[in-house]
Amino acid sequence: MTPPLQPLLHDLVGVVLAPTSVLSDAGGQIRPGVGVQGVFRADARVLSRAELRLDGRELEPIAHAPDGPHGARFVGLARWLGDPGPDPTVRVDRLRHLDGDGLTEEIVVRSTAAVPVRALLTVDLACDLAPIEVLKSGGSAPSLPAEAGPDGLTWQAGGTTVTVTGEDAAVADGALRWPIDLPPAAPRPCAGTCWSRTPRPWWPHRPARCPGRAPR
Repeated sequence: MTPPLQPLLHDLVGVVLAPTSVLSDAGGQIRPGVGVQGVFRADARVLSRAELRLDGRELEPIAHAPDGPHGARFVGLARWLGDPGPDPTVRVDRLRHLDGDGLTEEIVVRSTAAVPVRALLTVDLACDLAPIEVLKSGGSAPSLPAEAGPDGLTWQAGGTTVTVTGEDAAVADGALRWPIDLPPAAPRPCAGTCWSRTPRPWWPHRPARCPGRAPR
């Protein structure tokens, strides 16, 4: 039997601020079971899934770029929403930034459509706390059960807690959900309407590795 190979990284987009790093595809998605995609804290993967959808559909990614020293911006289109025609009128920006406490993502939905835009935005999440050595050797780990709270999800194992919260989010079935309801854009060039929310993962250090630092 051929042993598993170390996953390649050349087609992933990385954001790094030690000891935290994020590896995603070019659209910003973190997909479960695909190589070493994920959010990593020191030697463990603290998020193994973070997939954004509108009305259950994935965006069409059109661009990504660095956004500051510890961030990245991903831009996608929702061409099935908004005005009919060849020019897209609904776009989503996903702004990802790392700081000392963890990862912050701001999701901005913009519309230049002459019609209202209504949709359900979801971010599906999972955590497996897989050790980096296992993933580097081509292995994997099962997802941990999530505990749903009033504004987010929590996973716990081996003295480590991972929490993701989202501003004004509904929490169900391992996902954060927001209804989008944008009015028609004003009839002038470059005008548009905008919606923005921020899901934020956060995790405390393992006490043995950071003595005396309490969760915030």
